[in-house]
Amino acid sequence: MADSKTNLALLERKIKDSGYKKEFIAGQCGITYQAFRNRLKGAVEFRTNEVRAIKRVLSLTDLETTKIFYS
Repeated sequence: MADSKTNLALLERKIKDSGYKKEFIAGQCGITYQAFRNRLKGAVEFRTNEVRAIKRVLSLTDLETTKIFYS
């Protein structure tokens, strides 16, 4: 896996709790749904601009963002 720092389970939970479809979040990140799925599987790392978009869309706090992407 390319990105061992990302807490994928926590990210999946936050996405589910948000009520947004993954296709919508992918679009907000400026990537295709398939590219987003690859990131959610840990095959590809999230880019900084994608992390910012996810933080905005999911209304994540700084602490939540750190726990998901940087711990």
